[in-house]
Amino acid sequence: MQKEKFITVMAILDDATQCRLESVHNEWCLAYGEDSHTRLTPFHITLGSYAPEDTDKIVERIIAVCKETKQIPVRFSGLNHFGNVVCFLEPEISEELFNLHLHFDSDYANGYPGWMPHVTLYRHQKPTEITGNTQILAQIQDAKIVGIELGEFFPAKKILRVLFEGYGETNDENN
Repeated sequence: MQKEKFITVMAILDDATQCRLESVHNEWCLAYGEDSHTRLTPFHITLGSYAPEDTDKIVERIIAVCKETKQIPVRFSGLNHFGNVVCFLEPEISEELFNLHLHFDSDYANGYPGWMPHVTLYRHQKPTEITGNTQILAQIQDAKIVGIELGEFFPAKKILRVLFEGYGETNDENN
């Protein structure tokens, strides 16, 4: 059972990939109905979850990790789903992605047993099979992880966004 309140560390994708995925998401909303998942967070790969009281410690860790990390190329190997409800992209687990995850390997929220990296594209109201969308993989061949965002759930709230060294500006909830 998922906890009522938790914080989540998310590897965020570059702006061009975010735009492409948002376009796919919007097409699916038109075709299959509104998404039942919060869209207040960017498309991301969850790295770990923690208790809200761990926020200060995790913020420090995120800042330290981002200072030492460069962009991570991401290749997606497939489109899949959890029970025809959550549709997602499966990234190949490169050494860089796995090492990034190891910095934040915690499942306080009790999401799923073990780490299964994925980028949620759409969440149905009820089980629905999405068909004919293999071209999505061709649209996102040059995806990159460019930083980390920390969010609180529920309700969804962005706490911090730190971009990797050399990618861009960093901001937090006050910016």
